[in-house]
Order: sequence, then C-alpha cells, then structure tokens
Amino acid sequence: MKKIIIILSALAVAIGCVKEEKMVIQNTVVPGSEEEVEAKADYYKALREYKESDHILSYVFMGRYATLEGASNLNVEYTTMEHRFLALPDSLDIVNLWMGAPTDKPHSDFCWFSGDEPDYQFDYSPAAYADMQHCRKYKGTRFVLHADASHWGQKFQLIDWNEEKQKNDTTLWTLSKNKQDSHEAYAEFLYRKCVDYNIDGLDFDYEGWAEKNINWVVDYLSKKMGPMAETEEGKKLLLIVDYWSSVPPGNCWDKCDYIVRQAYSVQSGYSSNGALSAPGNPQKYIICEQWEQGSPLNYTQGGKKWTDPAFNEFGEPLYSMEAYALFCKNGGGKGFGAYYIDNDYKQSVSTARGTFLTYGYLRNAIQAANPQKKAAEEE
Repeated sequence: MKKIIIILSALAVAIGCVKEEKMVIQNTVVPGSEEEVEAKADYYKALREYKESDHILSYVFMGRYATLEGASNLNVEYTTMEHRFLALPDSLDIVNLWMGAPTDKPHSDFCWFSGDEPDYQFDYSPAAYADMQHCRKYKGTRFVLHADASHWGQKFQLIDWNEEKQKNDTTLWTLSKNKQDSHEAYAEFLYRKCVDYNIDGLDFDYEGWAEKNINWVVDYLSKKMGPMAETEEGKKLLLIVDYWSSVPPGNCWDKCDYIVRQAYSVQSGYSSNGALSAPGNPQKYIICEQWEQGSPLNYTQGGKKWTDPAFNEFGEPLYSMEAYALFCKNGGGKGFGAYYIDNDYKQSVSTARGTFLTYGYLRNAIQAANPQKKAAEEE
C-alpha cells in the first residue's frame, strides 16, 4: 500500500500539496468533517506551522460567503463550494470579511442599526461561522472584520455593566466626523465585536477620513490589539488599515500590524514595479489588486499585463497578481492579494509552477511568493 510521505519543509507541505487541495474540491470526504480532519491531521499541522513561519503573506477581500452582495442577512444555504470559506486555498493567510463577520448567534448585541432599530440578525450565519472556525482552527487562516470608514452616521450601541445600579447601561452612539469620543466608542464597539465573534482582528478602510479620525481610532485600539497591545492576547489580534489614495499617517504604520494598499493597477494607470514602492515600512506593506477592473477584466487573466518586468523567471508573461507576489518576494513588501477575490474561484490555471483548478491565479501567486519543492511518493 502506497503512503504519501511529505518530505522537505513545512512550507512545501503547506503550499504544494496539490493532491490535498483536489481532495477537498472533489469532495472525496465531506469538507470540514471529522473524517477529513483525521485523514489530514499531519498536513494541517504542517500547514499551521507554515502560517506561523516568516513568509510572504497572501491577503484577500471576500464577499461571496454572503451569496448576494449587499445582503442584510448572511443566513444563507450553501449549494456550491464557490461560496464557502472551505474552498479558499489552504495556504491563504488572511481573509477580510468584506460582507460582515458571520456569527452563530441569532441575537447579537454587536449589530448595526437599521433606521432606529438594532438589526440583531444582521451577521447571523451559522454555516459560514462553522466554516470560518474550521479554517481558523485547522488551517491557521486568519479572518479580520472589515470596518467601513468611508461614510459617517453609523449607529451602534455599547452595553456596560453598572456596578452601582447592578444593571446594564446601554448607550446609543452615532459615528460623528468631528467627535473624538464617538470614534473611540466606535473602536471599542468593533473591538468587542471582534472578540465576541471569535475572529482575528480588524481592518479599517482609510477612505473619506482625515488623519485625525484614523489616529483617534488607532491610538485607542493600539492598547488593546496589534503589535503594541498591553497584553499577549491583545498582540494576537491583528490591527490593520487599508487605503487607496491617501497614505495612512506614520502613527498607523507604527501601531498597526499591516498597512494594505489597494494598488488598483488599472485605476492608477501603471504596470511596472516602479509604482509599487512602500511609502512606509516594507515589512508591514501588503499590496492588493482590484480584481474586477480592466478590459479584459483582471480576474480573467491574473491582473493587468505588467511591462516592467514583463516576464517571470520562467519566461512567462507577467500580470499584476503575480507581479505583486514577486515584488514582495524580492523585498518590496510583506504581502499581496486582491480586493474581491471571489471571481478567481472559477479560474483554472496552468503555469510553470503547476496546474490549479480553482482560485488559479491566487494559488499561482502564492507559490511565486513562497517557492516550494515538490512532495515525493514512497512505498
């Protein structure tokens, strides 16, 4: 009887196990089941060790787990792997929960308001929550809540125990542009939600905010989460800021784990490495492509065609997703990825690095950034 013996490094196991990824996709065993976990115990252990090692990170924004973009309720039935976290590449590092953080609680105190009433089931999605926790526990994939900072007026409430009155005090807040206390309450609300939903951190979209606004939030949160947190548990929670045009201030680079740049090659009109240089610490710099832009659309070919360099090390034409990955591999940044990776699911890609049946361009770029040797079969 043949047995697969994975040799070489944890990196090789984590990224290169094409057979394992095919098994999940083809449903040889039920994805996320106890049977699968038992069958792949050694593989998952090596995968988690890879995630904890020093490597180039992969970071994506995802929305399809909510099935319908803009859905006010995530409690949907999954009829295809395309919509599930379980189908994402095992070697993917961080997922931005663009359509909300799923929870298995039908009544959550950490909800947004619809008009003047709390929408308690806004994030309720036990199926997505179970998938997410499986990926966190066994694959070491981290999930961060997307904090939409591009508009004002969001309503939320903070509930605190009043020791003197022996009852809860509930305070209704509205995020207000020029009020520091509302920003700090907003930060506290999102921090509590992150902990309550059992996810790995927060990513604030720095768009439409002034420097003072993002500094109020980051200064407040940096004591609770991120690299400067006051507790070891807090340091395990990621504090991230993403941006497109205005670069986050130096204060954010110091106090955040990562700064994510929405590179948007088509919108920005560039196709060479010269435009990708980090405006701050390269070890905190992650570059993400806009996957739906371009003609043809970026996701159909792996991004915008790159001109400098025009080819990868195998002499194959280079496109932005892989270009970002190689740029980081060569010291330019800490990670790469895409905004709305969803449409990459149906892209089957064959390159000099291998054949990737789903999320083809993402899988190829992960291997470009983190080269690996092949697994071997022995009797």
